Amino acid sequence: MRMEQIRREAKRLKKKINSQPRIWQFHGRRVVRASEWKWGDWTKLPDRYCILIVYGKSVPEDYLRDYAALLEKLEDPTYGKRLDRTIDEHTRYMKETGRKIWAL
Repeated sequence: MRMEQIRREAKRLKKKINSQPRIWQFHGRRVVRASEWKWGDWTKLPDRYCILIVYGKSVPEDYLRDYAALLEKLEDPTYGKRLDRTIDEHTRYMKETGRKIWAL
């Protein structure tokens, strides 16, 4: 191989690596790009925040726990902002009514 071919191949491999999720397996489920994840496939986790999962009614509870843990591990900024907003809403509700919505 010539030097230019090696550089091209290295560039191609680097691009492929960057397009993959940072974690491939989490809590026994495969992690895929959010664009490749399909609704109802509870064997795979998307690698970014997806509002459909968080507010979906038919999402299994263990799947939600694994998904939340993955987003915390990845430090997903959208998930963090949404979680902060939810905590603020919960705190405001507690101050106004003196009751809890759910346990944090």
